[in-house]
Amino acid sequence: MREIKFRAWSKTENRFHYFTLANILQNEIEFQRHIINGTEFEQFTGLHDKNGKEIYEGDIILNPLYEEPYIVEYSECLAGYVGWGDDRACGCYLITDENIEVIGNMHENPELLK
Repeated sequence: MREIKFRAWSKTENRFHYFTLANILQNEIEFQRHIINGTEFEQFTGLHDKNGKEIYEGDIILNPLYEEPYIVEYSECLAGYVGWGDDRACGCYLITDENIEVIGNMHENPELLK
């Protein structure tokens, strides 16, 4: 069973906070404080890149099969995590290849999507 993890980007603190489901349940007051401070929650995909780094929603990844970087999102219709190009015109692909690499995220490195 995959571990359920989240990260929260705090707009006011300009940094990530990492949580497991157990942390959230045990630290409800701390969790509520982060929600009040305007955070964006992103779930761990259960996948790792070629360097063993955990892949979260909102990460920016490179796939050696494509030239441009992609952003990680969950797709309801594919029931899995996909990589989208910045303009969405080029479509998406289901993330299954262990040769992908996390190169940043949409909060700290938005310039990578241009």
